Amino acid sequence: MKIVILGAHTAVGRALAELLEERGVEADIVRATTTEHIDATTVLVDASTLQGADLMFLAFEGELAEGLVAGAARLSAPLVDLVGLLPSSVPLVFPQLEPPRLEGAGLLRVPLGLASGVAAVLRALVAFGPKVARVVTFEGAGGRGQPGIEELSEQTRGIFAQRE
Repeated sequence: MKIVILGAHTAVGRALAELLEERGVEADIVRATTTEHIDATTVLVDASTLQGADLMFLAFEGELAEGLVAGAARLSAPLVDLVGLLPSSVPLVFPQLEPPRLEGAGLLRVPLGLASGVAAVLRALVAFGPKVARVVTFEGAGGRGQPGIEELSEQTRGIFAQRE
């Protein structure tokens, strides 16, 4: 099996690669990245990297990632979106609740942030027959990448400068 991590330079991509190795997944794990982030442990995201892949994970954002998403229908292996670029029409998979069915699936979205954990807790509560569930989560700014971090930074400076 060949698993390609598209965006191996990101925190999500690195964590996924480490998790696959820790779990002893028997696969050829290809760490692919962009030209700005290539190093001795990664290869360039290009057509040859995608060729022969059995499963791909999208772990980065930007023009190249958006191009991959736009052409995803032509990809030969399932693509699992870990960063939220695929449209809402693509099926959402909650790995903690049930194993994803990859046969015949071309594109899959994984819930971002705390959504999977919240869904798992809510599913466990179903046995008690709750009538209402009120859920509040606080997600890290880093989950939205550099734009989220910049927004948090601007808001923090605004507080200290007594601006809105």
